[in-house]
Amino acid sequence: MPAGWPLIGRAEELRFIGGLTVRGNGPSGVVLAGAPGVGKTRLARAALAAAEQRGAVTRWAAATASARGLPLGAFAATLGAVGSDPTLLLRQAGEALLSGAGRGGAVLGVDDAHLLDELSATLVHQLVLRREATVVLTLRSGEPAPDAVTGLWKDGHLHRLELRPLAAEQTASLLEGVLGGPVGSAAAHDLWTITRGNTPYLQQLVDGELDAGRLEKVGGVWRWSGRPQLTPGLAELLHRSALVPGGRCRTAG
Repeated sequence: MPAGWPLIGRAEELRFIGGLTVRGNGPSGVVLAGAPGVGKTRLARAALAAAEQRGAVTRWAAATASARGLPLGAFAATLGAVGSDPTLLLRQAGEALLSGAGRGGAVLGVDDAHLLDELSATLVHQLVLRREATVVLTLRSGEPAPDAVTGLWKDGHLHRLELRPLAAEQTASLLEGVLGGPVGSAAAHDLWTITRGNTPYLQQLVDGELDAGRLEKVGGVWRWSGRPQLTPGLAELLHRSALVPGGRCRTAG
């Protein structure tokens, strides 16, 4: 089984994000937008890890539909117990997120920012406008987001990068990195044709085909035979992502 899935095909975006620092003028962060499975979260996580290595204090928050009904719900784990006054909440939250920031500054990552509650969105908006932190947001393209979030890139306070699925060549490189050896061109092409560069879908598919013995190393080269079966994990992923692979998968049973 593959030991891990490296970040492939995003070097240019990662360098771009790394160059964004809190400064006197120009955008002080980035919005990573795209469809499910294009790697928004992994890229944002990698950007924060690189910033931490450079000496920045980093904070990570994940917005969810369930926490959207709570004031500052996305930041509850960071803030702990807080009061009920919105003004006091915002001040406490800002202090907590910026705590420990020195010369390296602070970098805040917010996953699924389109799901932020209004107070959390206001907090992020204030941090950007005051240039107190570099902000890396991810959001799903086409989903409605709070006005305080959309205004950040529409008004030029943050860059917006629209991430696309991995191309065929990038998918082949990812497969070789994961499997630890060359992958036959036919296998790489067929796996990309089915997944269209959607990394979570590809990972589920590869794991299932390895377990089934249809993806195997022959003469030092990874080759794939047969059609994939739709495992429970892959079925759940397809349901969440609303992906339909052209009817080429069948239910395992």
